[in-house]
Amino acid sequence: MKQMQALPDEITQARIAVLGELERSLAKSQQAWFGGDVAGLEEATAEQVRLQRALTVLGRRSGGWGEGDQGAAGRVTLRQVEERVLHLGRVQAAILKRAQRANRALACLRRGSAAGYDCRGCATGPGDEPGKEGKSWRD
Repeated sequence: MKQMQALPDEITQARIAVLGELERSLAKSQQAWFGGDVAGLEEATAEQVRLQRALTVLGRRSGGWGEGDQGAAGRVTLRQVEERVLHLGRVQAAILKRAQRANRALACLRRGSAAGYDCRGCATGPGDEPGKEGKSWRD
């Protein structure tokens, strides 16, 4: 049985639709983050994983761009949506990086004043392991 191939314009439209969903999901997760809605953040993250998989499948099915005005318009729209999603992804990465720093600072504060400013013994840096007493991530 011969498998039907989707036309490039159909794939472009499908990509635009999935990226639009991803854009909404990223905005939703940012709202959940700032609202302290952990369940909403988890839900949005799961949705983003699903959408990333859908984009991967669509990327494999790509057969090039459509011809004519519809293909050109699709490329422009796709690029615009891609840029918006990329921006939201960068914002999300920055938010998460800040949250990691804040969590490290809170972990050091919980250790008490004995930890000092360098938070010796805290697993605060790349490659640190909890329980390495007397060793700062900067050492």
